[in-house]
Amino acid sequence: MHGSIFELLPAGSIDHAVEARLTNSELSDLVIVRGSVLEVYTVQDGRLCLRSRHPMASRVLDVERVTGAEYDRLLLAFANAHFSVVEYCRELLEFTTVSLHSFTGETQDRLMERPTMALGERKLISIDGEGRCALLRILDGRFALLPMGRRSIVLGFSAIDERLRNVLDVRFLPGYLETTMAILYEPTITWPYRYPVRRDTVALLIVVVDLQKETPVFTKLASYEGLPSEVRSMWTPDPPLKGIFLPGANLLLHVEPGHPTVAGIALNAFATQTTKLPGLRKGPVYKTTFAGAVFVETDGKLLMTADNGELMQCQVQRDGGGRRIEVMPFNGTLVEGVINKVTKFAKDLLLIVPVLGDAVVLKRGTTSLEGNATMMDAAEDDIYGESLVEKTTLASHDNTVLGKIPCIAPISDFCVGGAVEDYEIVTCSAAGRTGQVNVFKKTLPLTRTTLFQISNCKTVFPLGDLFLVSAETSSLLLGQANGMMERIAGAIVDTEATVFACNTQFGVLQVTNSLVRLMTTDASMVIADLTINAFSAPISVQYCDSVVMIRHEDYSLSLYHLSAPGTLAELSTMTNILCADLYQDDNNIVLLAIIPRNSGCLRIIRLQDGEVLFENNLFPSLPAVLIRDVPLAQAMTNDIDAICFLDHGKLMCVNSRECGVILYRRMANSFVKLPPSQYAAMSLAEEVVLRRVRISSKECILVSNKSNSWIISLGLLNYPRIHPVRLSTKLVSISATDFGIYEQGGAYSRVVLDEAFEIDYECPFRRISFEDEAVKAIVYHEPSSTYSLISTKLTPFSLPKDDYAPISDNVDFVVPVDAFAPEGSAYSLKLLSSRAWKVIDEFALNEDEYGLCLASATLETKQTTSGRQPFVVLGTSINRGEDRPARGRIVIFDVIEIVPEVDRPETDRRYKLLADCEMKGPATAVCHMNGYLVVSIGAKIIVHSFEDNDSLTGVAFVDVGVYATNLVALKNFFAVGDICKSISFHAFQEKPPKVVTLARDYENCMVTALEYCVDGTTGRCCIVAADNLGNVHLLKYAPTSMESDGGMCLVFQGTFRTSESIVKMRRIATGNSHVCLLAGRSGHIRAILPLSETLTRRLHSLLLRLSASIPHGAGIHPRSLPASPLVNRPLGRTALVDATSVGVLRWLELPRMARGHLLATMGISSVNAALAEAINL
Repeated sequence: MHGSIFELLPAGSIDHAVEARLTNSELSDLVIVRGSVLEVYTVQDGRLCLRSRHPMASRVLDVERVTGAEYDRLLLAFANAHFSVVEYCRELLEFTTVSLHSFTGETQDRLMERPTMALGERKLISIDGEGRCALLRILDGRFALLPMGRRSIVLGFSAIDERLRNVLDVRFLPGYLETTMAILYEPTITWPYRYPVRRDTVALLIVVVDLQKETPVFTKLASYEGLPSEVRSMWTPDPPLKGIFLPGANLLLHVEPGHPTVAGIALNAFATQTTKLPGLRKGPVYKTTFAGAVFVETDGKLLMTADNGELMQCQVQRDGGGRRIEVMPFNGTLVEGVINKVTKFAKDLLLIVPVLGDAVVLKRGTTSLEGNATMMDAAEDDIYGESLVEKTTLASHDNTVLGKIPCIAPISDFCVGGAVEDYEIVTCSAAGRTGQVNVFKKTLPLTRTTLFQISNCKTVFPLGDLFLVSAETSSLLLGQANGMMERIAGAIVDTEATVFACNTQFGVLQVTNSLVRLMTTDASMVIADLTINAFSAPISVQYCDSVVMIRHEDYSLSLYHLSAPGTLAELSTMTNILCADLYQDDNNIVLLAIIPRNSGCLRIIRLQDGEVLFENNLFPSLPAVLIRDVPLAQAMTNDIDAICFLDHGKLMCVNSRECGVILYRRMANSFVKLPPSQYAAMSLAEEVVLRRVRISSKECILVSNKSNSWIISLGLLNYPRIHPVRLSTKLVSISATDFGIYEQGGAYSRVVLDEAFEIDYECPFRRISFEDEAVKAIVYHEPSSTYSLISTKLTPFSLPKDDYAPISDNVDFVVPVDAFAPEGSAYSLKLLSSRAWKVIDEFALNEDEYGLCLASATLETKQTTSGRQPFVVLGTSINRGEDRPARGRIVIFDVIEIVPEVDRPETDRRYKLLADCEMKGPATAVCHMNGYLVVSIGAKIIVHSFEDNDSLTGVAFVDVGVYATNLVALKNFFAVGDICKSISFHAFQEKPPKVVTLARDYENCMVTALEYCVDGTTGRCCIVAADNLGNVHLLKYAPTSMESDGGMCLVFQGTFRTSESIVKMRRIATGNSHVCLLAGRSGHIRAILPLSETLTRRLHSLLLRLSASIPHGAGIHPRSLPASPLVNRPLGRTALVDATSVGVLRWLELPRMARGHLLATMGISSVNAALAEAINL
């Protein structure tokens, strides 16, 4: 089987954030990384704006700023062992590659074994503050030095010092004349159980690097040994702060080269139990840990995050030769939950990224008050003297939110629900004590309200409480009377069809084929009439701030002006105008954009004085940048037939008969084309209509053709978002002022947005938060349209006194007075309603019981005529300690319908417990197969029959690998994904019941997700598996193939590398085929679409030509990302074509001449034919 993998949703979580001077030499901008996408944020007029988005061909593992004289550059580390230095082009809004470093061989293999960057993980690259050198860490005890302007050098840490083993972190120290590097390492390994005899095993080495010679020379500057074992990372702040900060789970240390002592402060009661470091001061006692601490420098102080989500402010107090660390709470973060990242930019702005929820940009404001920050004991008085015991200033920050950046939490599990024609993807996330469920909609969620029914209608114009209805040759006015919609008498022109009508500040405006009429606000009296002096009928009318624009069939254009006394006057008449748009700028001045029919140039005129503000003669070629007053070199073919502006001219939408819909963004003195990959779905080879509409008081552009519609809007970040919208195929007309639709059959409905959904993202989504509960797994129960999810809540844990005994290796251990007790997990199964998105039922698990797997299984039953019914199946594990074997349970529920509570219609469903079966081991995975339930228990796979809706009976079993992580079934075949022994493929025979092992994959890879992909047209299917390195493998069972070794091996079809951990796969039916969805931990959702061999080869050929014709970001070619090397995987297989990084519809980025050349090489003569073929693929 062949297929193509493409992107449904990009990565939603923020992996990295860094400040850099890209657009302004004085203020730094914000650059964030989401998977393989770079986003540049700036502050304009006190508002946070998304300036540009830059998709890359590979996932960005790390990013660092390279400081320049005026503007900065970025050093990007990619998952394919490539490193690029890029700079930002402010005119084109894109990154250009300055230099490129590539690694091959063993170095590349080791670098590619980093599929994810976990919370609190050390950075992959470090860069010198002066931009002289960068360092890349390799996982096998080596590192690569990248001197700027020279070739990279790969060295081992043992070349610096023989004791450098188990390197934990490497940083450059800023503010030194020579390149200075700090290396944190652990020469002797220990673990918490060995702390009584081996605890302070970490050391710090500071060396000076001489880059003048061909081979770098390292000179030892300082060394610190005997540091606490809990220190696993370090932070080197920029001046004016000095030294190195070393955070631990229970303490914070400060080292300054040149000072032999280490300053430290205990942050909780466990610090004295984990280290014997001398001089450790007692600080404020916090009942949390700091293992995942993230630092940021601001106002000469340091901000540090705690594991419970709090933000601390720390600083170093100096007096003579002494140093001490002060730590105090930082108030006013306005963010709840665990904080993942904190970044400072633009002098006084702070980006705070929580694990769950949107990132917040704060503008800091500080007020001061006096108070004692810390207390010192008598020993410290003797060492430092009384001069240090003084009042310190605590900062209470009154911060304001400047903007929010939408973020999607890391995915724990996901499922697909809703109707087939408008399905929804629901993901769940967990972080510490909190959890979250995100609902992604395929189309824009709209709410319709039917106002009235009327037949033989052509167009409806809403006028507040009135509605002007136009037929073929007449018009009428409707209004509310006695609670019903009735025809009312008015001063409208009722003997002609109405072309346009709206409310103005002077009254009601009506435009017919021959007349422009202005009436009072209730349309009861005529104020003024003006005859249209034209030889052809109007085809479109626009109104903007007392100016009326009428376009006629003969390409003429008429402008009329409404004055305060209620008079109508003709402004001007233009001829030979192909298309035009009327809008207001930021100063509420009316502008007219026109495209003449003969030249096709873009001309923007200020109607106040007739001055031409912008003119570009190359507009028909749709260049990347439009600048004003460009001379016309030669005659050009014009195929632009529509133009529309949005948000005071900040966004220009153009429709070309050849290229489809193109978006331009207005800059200071130019228009810049947005990457077509962001709106490629609208670029159809059909006739497109552009309308400026208002939905829920939000101005948008409606793009529609015969079969599809899209809404373009500018969100809170001032960046265009495009969402498909479902409108009836019987749609007749759309009203622009108050978005309403009139359908064939006589129903007029008003349409508003669902306020619960956020649209300032790639697709509409809503967020359901769970306080003090983390969500681990989720499934969809189709008959009841509900979701079941596994949640866990942290509860205090204390060891019973009868079972407590001192640890033999540490008989002197005493529980600290201010210690906080450890916490355990209490699991439960919750029922979530899809109507109100609220929990309506709950089933609590026993103590020490953990929910491991959850599925919606179709089992045999006598309750339905078909003999089968979907049930909710929960698999658990019961762990009572290391000295007792683990047990498990399989619990089966039915979701039944009940009488809802008063004023809560969503509570009409609840769980009904059908079966509760104990197992001899933990149930790690479940699935259903032909009415049977397949359960993984330890190293066995057991097939159960569900008898009489109350018990499970094992009928067959098979021994597999070590630990089964995934089970998927199709008909009477099922596949098992093991944590060590890859995939095994089995068949089940009902009579007599027996399980037969057909084939397996003999590659020892760790399977994290597993699913089938089915091609309904050819009847073929394959197994899709993901491993822990981010590789997606396609395998098939082909016993007649020579590669199957007599049918014992699964035949490898192809591999795709995602560079991130795939947590779950789901299979959904689309027509005859089944599409496999893949969810990455960073929020990335991809789909594998089965294709025929002919289409696959054609798509592969087209992608090869496109990848050679289109420049790629940071110089990273899409085909330069090989999969991780596996022994038994043949190379060169093209069964799985990657259409994510180089989409077929990036065709629009090519110039016209390049398109023609590409078409000639492919044997296609028509541009529209090629575009239509690409869309079908």
